[in-house]
Amino acid sequence: MKYGYEGADLSELINNYKVEGDKIVVTFLDKSTFEVALTEGTEKTLLEEMLKQAYDRNTSEEMCLAQKRKRRAITLGIYQSIIGISAAFFAYTNYNNVQFFPIFFTGLVGIGITLNGIDYKIQKSEIEELEKYSIYLRIKDKIEKTPSDTLFCGVKNKKRSITINTLDNFTLGDVKIIEQNVSRFQRLTDETEEKLGTEEPTLTYRFPPFE
Repeated sequence: MKYGYEGADLSELINNYKVEGDKIVVTFLDKSTFEVALTEGTEKTLLEEMLKQAYDRNTSEEMCLAQKRKRRAITLGIYQSIIGISAAFFAYTNYNNVQFFPIFFTGLVGIGITLNGIDYKIQKSEIEELEKYSIYLRIKDKIEKTPSDTLFCGVKNKKRSITINTLDNFTLGDVKIIEQNVSRFQRLTDETEEKLGTEEPTLTYRFPPFE
């Protein structure tokens, strides 16, 4: 988790944890760290706490997701307008050989583009994280039942472990592919179990009977 939510204490929200020898180093969203002895119980507690804070954050922020998308669209519109106005201005001054406040205007446009660009990227990143966590929380239990080779088929990230602690290593695109793989696996295995329970399947290769 890279972003908190309104009313949350960043010093209490876990960003991630790493196992280093016989200890676990926990990093919080305020960049502070905390060390604790490595035990199976401790790691389970950390994972449960991270899941809880993800549920809490997404439940709180889902209500604001539409507003965040609208704000992002407005920011993009302003960003594009600034570029359009600046292009028209320079075309006019070059065509008419007018030289008034060129340095001032160039600086102003540069600042406007930079600030809007930064704001847009932050909003885009926040929205993508919310969507990514929403998908993960929805399919978490199914992920644990899907074989690894099937789960990560088509995923660019070579790390073959996805938990609430490693989720930030995956992009929204990766998680969408994993969701599709989980859905396909569940559908095909459910259909196979159904057919096996009702009739003899037609196989491409029929194995000889055991003696």
